Amino acid sequence: MKHTKLFLSLAFSCAMSGLTLAQTESRPVNLGTIPEFTNQFLSAAKTDGGAIHMALAGNKFIDVKVIDNQTTEQEVRIYGEVQNAKTSIFYFYGDSRQIKGKVVVDNKEGYEITTNDANQVQITQVDVNKLICVSPGTTTPPGESGTRGNTTRDCPACIQQ
Repeated sequence: MKHTKLFLSLAFSCAMSGLTLAQTESRPVNLGTIPEFTNQFLSAAKTDGGAIHMALAGNKFIDVKVIDNQTTEQEVRIYGEVQNAKTSIFYFYGDSRQIKGKVVVDNKEGYEITTNDANQVQITQVDVNKLICVSPGTTTPPGESGTRGNTTRDCPACIQQ
């Protein structure tokens, strides 16, 4: 009887930890070839107000509006915002061989944009803490020097709430 309870307890714990992992790490979603992916954003950048409907993991979609296009002959650099989100980060950069980027929606959902070995652009859901550092209450009061909590030294992109 003790062994049965122990087994059921372990099985439940494993199932719950698997669910937690499934929520933060997912299988990549294919977004097309590098030219297909980049051209849709470059076209939207030329038309003011155009939004791209982009697939995410788990049959989710977001609409991305291009807000800045810093593309040169050698490199593509697109910055945007996720529509209908309170806060968002969206950018990607690269060239004809590789694309890298990030998407953060409301500081809760994080996605990485990468290129696989077959030169297909893909997006993968990742733990948002890998992409940004959310530090509630880490502002420095007037008259004090320094910071409390996480600093930009501790993480690449701290967002203070």
